[in-house]
Amino acid sequence: MFCLKGVGELWEAVFPESVLLAVAQNDPDTLDAWAIAFVQTQQAQLQLWQKWLPLLDRLPLPQALAGQIRGKH
Repeated sequence: MFCLKGVGELWEAVFPESVLLAVAQNDPDTLDAWAIAFVQTQQAQLQLWQKWLPLLDRLPLPQALAGQIRGKH
């Protein structure tokens, strides 16, 4: 899905692997809290996406834009 792919890329940019490894070594409780927040954020975004996708399908969008929304490039 286009939306979830973008979210993953954003999280990777904000929290690079080196930062997560440092947090895991120095403060595992913070890493656990971050992981819980990340999962909850993804679940909320997926729920919103599932609600909005049928509405987007009803709009008279250009075919290329509709394909991008659905993640089909």
